[in-house]
Amino acid sequence: MNAKRQYFKLNEVDILGIVSDYLSTQVDFETFNSRLAFVENEDNEYRIIAAYCELEDESIDEIDFEVLDKTLKFNGERSTMPKEFQIDVTNPEQKAILQMLITKLDTESNE
Repeated sequence: MNAKRQYFKLNEVDILGIVSDYLSTQVDFETFNSRLAFVENEDNEYRIIAAYCELEDESIDEIDFEVLDKTLKFNGERSTMPKEFQIDVTNPEQKAILQMLITKLDTESNE
């Protein structure tokens, strides 16, 4: 089988940009300031801490992301989703079910 593939290699700026673009759709401000940073914990696990505020709030530059990392609970939509609702697209059975549902929705939307 001659599978088609695409590869991506993202650096820190790319990743933070993608996350920033996504999170900017989740905030309630029309105009805003934002700061994002990678933080590493003692177990060498990385996470992104993001802060958004109203455009006029310049105190965002004073935020200590390491302190935030220790006080915030995870609040991303995947990390807070119950396991039974998560879809693992690398699982062949779940991928087949998902593809079937997408095909069904496509068919129904074209009727």
